[in-house]
Amino acid sequence: MNESGDLLRQATALLQARKPAAAAALYEKILADRPEDADALHLLGIAHGRRGATREALALFRRAIALRGDVAVFHLNLARALIKIGEREGAIEALRRASALDASEDAARSLLASQLLPGPIYLEVLKKLHDLLQPATYLEIGVESGRTLALALPPTRAIGVDPAPQIVVRFIAETKVFKATSDEFFARVDVAAEFGQPTIDLAFIDGLHLFEQSLRDFINVERHCGPRSVVLVHDCLPVDDVSAARERQAPFWTGDVWKTVAILKRWRPDLEIRTVATWPSGLAVITGLDPASRVLAEKYEEIVAQFMDRMPPLEKAAQEEILARHDNDLAELESWLRKRGYGV
Repeated sequence: MNESGDLLRQATALLQARKPAAAAALYEKILADRPEDADALHLLGIAHGRRGATREALALFRRAIALRGDVAVFHLNLARALIKIGEREGAIEALRRASALDASEDAARSLLASQLLPGPIYLEVLKKLHDLLQPATYLEIGVESGRTLALALPPTRAIGVDPAPQIVVRFIAETKVFKATSDEFFARVDVAAEFGQPTIDLAFIDGLHLFEQSLRDFINVERHCGPRSVVLVHDCLPVDDVSAARERQAPFWTGDVWKTVAILKRWRPDLEIRTVATWPSGLAVITGLDPASRVLAEKYEEIVAQFMDRMPPLEKAAQEEILARHDNDLAELESWLRKRGYGV
């Protein structure tokens, strides 16, 4: 037992030192005496994977899972190998299993999102929208590091709202950041005066990850919109139950913002919504805004109560129906907007 333990430590040290062939030889020696050692099988699979023997790695991961199917990392590494050989559906199944076994397994959840939402990441989609729309005014709720706010370029005038901004970038456009909650901002600030025009041309809602707040943000933003305005809502395609929960359980967390889009589809059929399936959590593009509408504000309490306990739609077909999900195709998005008269 001690000899096997020593060999396992030596092999793992070799693996960490990027010597997979030497590590594999020691794992093979362990398995010659203990062929049902799931950990050794899994580690040998990693060693084979690192030297490019993906199919051998797959077989070993599957053997390890057959012996101990309750270990999240076994399923995670199985998924990584499946992705390498192009077996996306099998990888998604393995990643769902890994995430279900360990709620804190963020590597599996992030990788799952990349498989469910392939194509350009949301920053690229945002940049495309800035380039296409060239808004005179841009409002962002939820600034954090400032990376998305910095996508605004002159002559756009940009305003960011965040109770605790941690800016790490330099802004090129004329930009002002308000250190406040979005509710405080709309209660205290004359938005038209700050922008120097009565309307917000483009808004990005990416604040508190609870649907009642993002819905309230939408209501407040729409009051300052015009007929050519566009509102974007982030984090509206749920990946799994854990990341879509109202209470944060892991770093990868969208909360239940998806309900905001579901509410808009149910209560505001006059709006046109296209939710782009972009990593990591979807981006809703909303047009047809009506600043005179009071339906959401007047029915707010009723709506919140109605949607509070809804479960997230995780399958693609359900997301297409409930959340207006569309494939992550920038050319199609541009065509959709241009047909509605947007773009310069």
